[in-house]
Amino acid sequence: MRIKEDDAYRVRTWMDLKPDHRYELLTDGAAETYVLDRFADDSRIVNAYMGINDFILRADLIRYLALLKEGGVYGDLDLGCLEPIDLWIPPNFKDNTDNLEAATSLTNFKPQQEITDVTGPMALTQAAFQYLSDATKTS
Repeated sequence: MRIKEDDAYRVRTWMDLKPDHRYELLTDGAAETYVLDRFADDSRIVNAYMGINDFILRADLIRYLALLKEGGVYGDLDLGCLEPIDLWIPPNFKDNTDNLEAATSLTNFKPQQEITDVTGPMALTQAAFQYLSDATKTS
């Protein structure tokens, strides 16, 4: 997949600051294949993902599914990395980065009393955090 130069620059910031990490770009087609391959044993997840017709909601879900399956850090194409990832991992997660994204998001999470709390990406985020918490037996 060919991406715009400014997006390519931001991608390089991640690779330059943490070259030992794997970087993977999931296009719509690659994301579908990812779900079918990695969640073949859980028809609930496959059916939920395949049943979403809105590509934005699919993109929201694939990031949580990738973090659930792979661990690590997720960033959109429009997000560059300005300092090494190791500098912003909370100390209690240094040796266990499986749930790093949830940990850093929850560390910085500030509840808002807006419509976005119960709809759209915020509702999906809260549901994903609850699922990850239940699946990993954490709070």
